Amino acid sequence: MVPADKYLNRRGERHPRAKLTEDDVRLIRALGAEGMTQRGLAAKFEVSKHAIEAILTRQSWRHVA
Repeated sequence: MVPADKYLNRRGERHPRAKLTEDDVRLIRALGAEGMTQRGLAAKFEVSKHAIEAILTRQSWRHVA
């Protein structure tokens, strides 16, 4: 079993469980600003609607400009 703190300092795409890249996040924010729905973004990038909402409100991936 891997200690919980092993991945603590890995953010974004450097985390081994990341499904998105920083470029994906930038594209999600751009498409969201253009009016694409969260449901549509979630389907396109194969992540949950909650993950998309967190990206768009900068609750996650805050380090990506």
